[in-house]
Amino acid sequence: GPARRSDSQGLIWSLWMRLVSTLRQTRRRHCISLSFALLLSPSAFAMAPEELFAKVAASVVVVRVFNQNNEETASGSGVIVSRESVVTNCHVVEDGFTVYVERGGERRRVSSAAITLENPARDLCMLEVDVEFLGGAPVKDVVNSEDLQIGQSVFAIGAPLGLELTMTRGIVSSIRYAPKIGGAVIQTDAAISPGSSGGGLFDDQGRLVGITTFHLKDAQNLNFALPSQWVVELRDLHERRKRVASVVAEIRKGSTEPPAVAAPTVRRPMVPVVPTYGESYLNRSLKEEA
Repeated sequence: GPARRSDSQGLIWSLWMRLVSTLRQTRRRHCISLSFALLLSPSAFAMAPEELFAKVAASVVVVRVFNQNNEETASGSGVIVSRESVVTNCHVVEDGFTVYVERGGERRRVSSAAITLENPARDLCMLEVDVEFLGGAPVKDVVNSEDLQIGQSVFAIGAPLGLELTMTRGIVSSIRYAPKIGGAVIQTDAAISPGSSGGGLFDDQGRLVGITTFHLKDAQNLNFALPSQWVVELRDLHERRKRVASVVAEIRKGSTEPPAVAAPTVRRPMVPVVPTYGESYLNRSLKEEA
């Protein structure tokens, strides 16, 4: 009768409201989950390009190389990694008689003896300026290139053709293992040119991910950077050597024995591991990899 229909309608209505409530809770949970996912995503912390440039520009310098006749023979880029130290590619400075490190018009002379540490196999050299490089700042944040993802945004900052603080934008195109150097290099389509060697490759949070080093001339947008962890290893080794040298100097200072006469420093010629701006540097490795 009518009572039975009323009970059925009430049951249907109750089930309907329960379904609506469940859907609302599910939607709310999904929205919360999505919000957390977006918050935890690396892109949530991405900086605007102009903010990124303002953060890292003080860490990138121009490296100029001169011969015995004081003629400029090469130029490249460098990244400040400590108060008085700059990392660049060895192939930038290998044939130099005198090297200058510049930033914002300020010039600091770097003699050949101040190339304090070199790793020709990895094409990374440490330059030490004579005083703290005023106006510049060591790079603050470094991220391991092993944490990079294909497709994420990167920015190259250097001095192509001597044009200081040129910034280009691209993505991580791939990570290529190079057996000759025992590690992986970063492939990117962020534009680089002669003079970009030694410059910084940064992620969208302004963290150093690599050192721009070479491109393949007979192709387009095939550019490569050395991983940032190599820079950290070189910097840490440099700092350890400086601390040891400081301790030895203190010991000698307090000794009553006459100091030993040090042999003259002779700079060892570096092996040109990146001939013709580097295309063979990777080609040999890729052929072996294939």
